[in-house]
Amino acid sequence: MRTTTVRGVAVLLVILGIAPPVWAGAWTLPRDRWYVEYFYRYFWSKHTFDREGERVRRAKAGFFSDIRNEVKLEYGLTDWWNVLASAPYLSSHYRDDSVDLLRTGIQDVSLRTKFRLLQHPVLAAEQPLVASAQFSVKIPTYDANENPL
Repeated sequence: MRTTTVRGVAVLLVILGIAPPVWAGAWTLPRDRWYVEYFYRYFWSKHTFDREGERVRRAKAGFFSDIRNEVKLEYGLTDWWNVLASAPYLSSHYRDDSVDLLRTGIQDVSLRTKFRLLQHPVLAAEQPLVASAQFSVKIPTYDANENPL
């Protein structure tokens, strides 16, 4: 039922012509411009998968939750070269009848750079063909062996 509803809304938006334009990830920011994004994710589960891949209730009334907050920054050094950084903060919690485990802290910090390789008009279209390359380095900020979950 839900998939049908989502498809119906998408078709309706296309028919009405009000679907907004999308700013693709290949674009680079103009020089001296900033882009800031906040990302939040929450999920929880009272179930897990057994060896056969079947979904089963966690033993001992177990419950797992995971909250992720992340700030992403992007800055245009030039019109064709950007630097990016992100720092996620994680809070993972597992509890059951015999244990209560909590792990919080900053996860690996990512530093990236993006180069626009191509921005060329396609025929007479207003939107050009754009291609970029992005390189990334992760800086370890926590030890999963020290604080596992």
